[in-house]
Amino acid sequence: TSEIARAMLILESYFVRRVLVGQGTMNMNHVLLSAPKAMERAKGDDALDVVLRRYLSEAKPALATDDEVKSAILHARFYGRGRAPQRTLVLKWIDESFGDDHVEHQSKLTIEHIMPRNLNAAWRKELKHGLKPGENVAELHKELLDTLGNLTLLTQEKNSGIGTRSFAKKKLDLKKTHLRMNAEITRKVRWGPKQIRDRGHELAEIAVGIWPGPV
Repeated sequence: TSEIARAMLILESYFVRRVLVGQGTMNMNHVLLSAPKAMERAKGDDALDVVLRRYLSEAKPALATDDEVKSAILHARFYGRGRAPQRTLVLKWIDESFGDDHVEHQSKLTIEHIMPRNLNAAWRKELKHGLKPGENVAELHKELLDTLGNLTLLTQEKNSGIGTRSFAKKKLDLKKTHLRMNAEITRKVRWGPKQIRDRGHELAEIAVGIWPGPV
């Protein structure tokens, strides 16, 4: 039923938001095992999803707030949090939100850093275009590298060996994936601090729109 579907979305939101804000699995078993009894006591005339959302809003740890999710996406490392399949799945779900048309995701997708982990001369030049007074390339690279705004998906085959290619050449690989989020990236002329932060803001708004927060 639609009520059960909405309740499942609340559960999904609880898990995804934990990954996004880096809460890990601490107290997960206790929260989930206590849920049925707590919900039964509180149900009354409310729908199942309403009771579940209220329960998870008060759990410890509670369902992460929109502000917590947005701050984590903009400023914290996403790459390295949780397990690799979890991170990949979150990006797949975000990609699905870019349009109503169905895109068949390939099974062997892996996360790719758009701005690479190792900077060559071309990428150092790329980053210099977005520097503000007092900023330097090394600090910006460390700050933005693993944030969600700098991450996307590629097939494992295409991911191999493309890391330090220039942004212009990397866009050619992104186009071949047919992923909607990559189409957004390939429309950019360059890829520096502004583009990474702008995309982080965009993905943060998408994330809090897909996955409901606490009451």
